[in-house]
Amino acid sequence: MPPYIKGGFSPLPKQKKRGRGSEKVRRAEAMNAPDRYERFVVPEGTKKVSYERDTKIINAASFIIEREEHTIGNIRRMQLHLDENALFAGYKLPHPLQYKIIIRIHTTGQSSPMQAYNLAINDLDKELDHLRSAFEDEIANHSEY
Repeated sequence: MPPYIKGGFSPLPKQKKRGRGSEKVRRAEAMNAPDRYERFVVPEGTKKVSYERDTKIINAASFIIEREEHTIGNIRRMQLHLDENALFAGYKLPHPLQYKIIIRIHTTGQSSPMQAYNLAINDLDKELDHLRSAFEDEIANHSEY
């Protein structure tokens, strides 16, 4: 007979009952987590956006944006894809606990990565202004009824 049947051995270890001390352990585990404000507050002396030119590829650069995530990275990447002078536009998050994104842009000789980035930001700004005004118009039309 197998030993787990003979001696009453259970193949799964028994769970310890959690008593008063387990709450202290859970609080201690939570203390290692970074504070929530660190996700969106840029530390003093740190730039929100920094620019690094690529030394190996002509007309390529990286923009490091502090305290942003996938939402901003994907919106800017998609807007850069609409630019005919942008050959490549992509972003990445280096690590889940590093609250920054890196946007990489490679352009044709007719435009620099800085120009493409600024154009994308300006186009997004216009698009959001149009969306806001259309929304406010619909709210005004709807409230008349």
